[in-house]
Amino acid sequence: MATHDLPLLPPAVRKDLLDSRRHNGALRRAERALLADPTTRSMLGTTQAVDIVKGGVKINALPETVKAVVNYRIDAERYV
Repeated sequence: MATHDLPLLPPAVRKDLLDSRRHNGALRRAERALLADPTTRSMLGTTQAVDIVKGGVKINALPETVKAVVNYRIDAERYV
């Protein structure tokens, strides 16, 4: 999260983020608050989304081939 995004956060979370450089307690509070919100949680961790699914055209029949595109966004602190 960039510094210019801080005004969009609640004041208490913003203060904890700024204080987190000096205090571990502030870092833990900020982390809990950000992970509790689904919007910010998706920016902080690994996510996945099925973007495209292609298959058959007939009703109630299995297609011979199927193609799916899955988008994985890996957390910067994780490895594959």
